[in-house]
Amino acid sequence: MTEKQDKTISKPSIIRYEEIDGKQVPVLPAESVTTIRNKRTGRVYESTEAFKTDVADGNTDTVDDDFQQDVTITVAQLSLLKGDVNLEEE
Repeated sequence: MTEKQDKTISKPSIIRYEEIDGKQVPVLPAESVTTIRNKRTGRVYESTEAFKTDVADGNTDTVDDDFQQDVTITVAQLSLLKGDVNLEEE
């Protein structure tokens, strides 16, 4: 098994609206990056399946408890304020 720095990346989708509790709520574009790693050794795996294969390999000391999944979600920035905002105190 080769160690790779690959990450699963979910690309942003087009903004749309969904009705929640009778209100139209915007669904924002977002990107997620998931990294699977061995929390003890720091080794990064290309997938959860690759980690499970390492656990099953009798030649390694990797155990299920070594599993770590980091997820970073980046949401598009929206301007929620209209007009000028003065943050200075008068």
